[in-house]
Amino acid sequence: MSYKDITEKNNYLNQAVLNKARVDKFLLIITMPLALRNIDVRYGNETPSKIISDKLQMSVWGNVVPSIIVPSVTVPFQGQVPKVTSFSRPAYEPVTVNFNIDSEFYNYYVIWKWLALLNDPTNSVFDANNSSNRVDAGTNTIINPRKPNYIPQYSSQISLQPLNEYNQVLGEFVFTQCFATSLNGINFNYQGSEEITSSFTFDFSQLTFNVNT
Repeated sequence: MSYKDITEKNNYLNQAVLNKARVDKFLLIITMPLALRNIDVRYGNETPSKIISDKLQMSVWGNVVPSIIVPSVTVPFQGQVPKVTSFSRPAYEPVTVNFNIDSEFYNYYVIWKWLALLNDPTNSVFDANNSSNRVDAGTNTIINPRKPNYIPQYSSQISLQPLNEYNQVLGEFVFTQCFATSLNGINFNYQGSEEITSSFTFDFSQLTFNVNT
């Protein structure tokens, strides 16, 4: 389908009044990192029915999609300075995701364990509960987590799906090589009745976007 076909198909005059992109219609799906997929076994006594070890899904809000930038460069020529594209992308800014904590703190717990995987809160090492991920059995030396072939152990893919008014998926933003960098605090107040919210920040390497046609 060409760009002309897409624009004509989605022309404003042909859309229903309710068929608008809304800020409260986004679904975030986190594919668990390889080293975190057995969270229900290695990190406590939870049963697999409580902690989903493959994917975590949550409704989110906030500035989840970063700015897309391909900057220009100046090329001095014959007394003037024309601009041309740099054909390059600078590193993306970290993304902060706001979410409602579920009634049993499972979504908060998974992000907390992701950060505990990267740096254990008591042992101060990577994945302290699974030493086979950190030590080369042949040489008994610590594996460097920054090596490219080691990134899939602690990183994952995160997808953000915008929904329409009927909760149908309109498209998908796909973040690759993602890893959590922070988890926001929690403000408790026994005088309030609103839902508990929090946020977490993740970094990533690449971002793609597709729209369903």
